[in-house]
Amino acid sequence: GDQITDADAQRCLRELHKMMGQWSNSTLACFAFLTQFVVLVNNKRDYTVGPLTAGYPTSDIIGPRPLKLEQVYLTDSRGNKFYVRLDTLTDFNNITNLIVTSTLPTDVYYDPQDPIATIKVWPTPVYPIYTLFWTSFLRLTEFPDLTTDIEFPEGYEDAICSNLMVKICKFFGKVPTPDVVA
Repeated sequence: GDQITDADAQRCLRELHKMMGQWSNSTLACFAFLTQFVVLVNNKRDYTVGPLTAGYPTSDIIGPRPLKLEQVYLTDSRGNKFYVRLDTLTDFNNITNLIVTSTLPTDVYYDPQDPIATIKVWPTPVYPIYTLFWTSFLRLTEFPDLTTDIEFPEGYEDAICSNLMVKICKFFGKVPTPDVVA
């Protein structure tokens, strides 16, 4: 119930954003999946994904940049699904002939650079009739300011408030109570 300064309120908001970012990196706190897609283009191997950002106005897929892909598949015009192997960096780097082409790619590597990530498809598709789909955990929403309401599933409000309380109490010379820490 104490009044805090604007500077302290902004500091708390920064701590909240850091906490939400940390939680987004842990799939434990993510409550939904996001499915994105791109129609494959003839002789195009790399596809960029991310938000519209200064310096990166031409992403192939404009939207949230996934932290990590969970599954990848292709569909044809009739809705048939085709398995695609999601490679690690080592797996993808062990592909010795990158100039191979095919109508049906078999492997994908995801390079999650920030702010724009890259999805690399192998073999390079030629005359593709496929759409590449991938699923990832939905990143947790950041709070735009101190007054905008954000909707979360049941239970998240208490988790966010309790954890934020533990994070910021040191800035105010307070010690969190054992029940809040638990």
